[in-house]
Amino acid sequence: MNTNRNDLLKIIALTIIAVLSSVLANINTLFTVMFLWVGASFVSISYASDNNYNVLLSSMIYTFVQYILFGSMNYAFISSAIVLLPAIILGKTMRRKEFDDVGYLLCTVIMAIVIMATFKIILADANFIKDLKSAVDETVKNLNSANNVYKLPTQIDAKTMIKTMKEIFPATVVIISLMYVTISKYMAISVIKKQFPQKPLELEPFNKFVVPSKLGVMFVSFYLVSNAIAFFGYITQEYYKILMNNVLYVMAYILMMNGLAVVMYSIRNTKSRLIKNIVIVVLVFLFFIINVPLVILGVLDMAFDFRKLGFRRKRYE
Repeated sequence: MNTNRNDLLKIIALTIIAVLSSVLANINTLFTVMFLWVGASFVSISYASDNNYNVLLSSMIYTFVQYILFGSMNYAFISSAIVLLPAIILGKTMRRKEFDDVGYLLCTVIMAIVIMATFKIILADANFIKDLKSAVDETVKNLNSANNVYKLPTQIDAKTMIKTMKEIFPATVVIISLMYVTISKYMAISVIKKQFPQKPLELEPFNKFVVPSKLGVMFVSFYLVSNAIAFFGYITQEYYKILMNNVLYVMAYILMMNGLAVVMYSIRNTKSRLIKNIVIVVLVFLFFIINVPLVILGVLDMAFDFRKLGFRRKRYE
């Protein structure tokens, strides 16, 4: 089905929304969450466009506006690659239900690689590390001087904090990428159903989210390979522990998403708006502050299939 005039106008509107969301996100860090609308808009554009030129034109407009606003072609291309590339690929993979897991993994990996490559370029600047160390030392010093009763432990210094940040950096990037891809996807599903009802959409809502089977296989494979290369001495035990910690952080986040989906599934038919709002507030608190209960719930759902989704059987029959 070719993109008709009405759909083309909606694609233009989504491009404008993406541009405005990006401007707000760059103006003030409080609006950083608006980048999710950039992702959702381009997932929707990619999904709804039968003509790839529409996607290309929207991407060029977005990138050009970034260049005009911030005066840096490098920034325009890098920022566009980070947020647009995974969104566009995700939109195309969403057209085929059997590619659902592949879309998650591929887009997350692509976004993580681009972010890591960008940070590698930034970290190559010696002044960046020096400035970061000075900022951390100054912060700790100010906190100690402002509080005469409690002093921060002496072992908290810039060197220790930077070392810790470097160790968990891969997991942090993957989690951010996965969060961006996941939220953008489900926001886009809502947009597509309302704005492009004629486009077939067979994907399930977030309350039926399950840990992708291919992801589980990948984690198990990574664990076995890491143990093997550590056993034969190709990597040190310290590096092995860092690898495993990063894998566990990512897996915990995915299980937390699974637990969140279970709760959302449980309240889907609740008629009371007040109860739903209370549950959502509690979920936000658990998700960002105390997320262990959601992780446990995610593990239990994998074991007992509370939602009766039958995900142990073949998912696409």
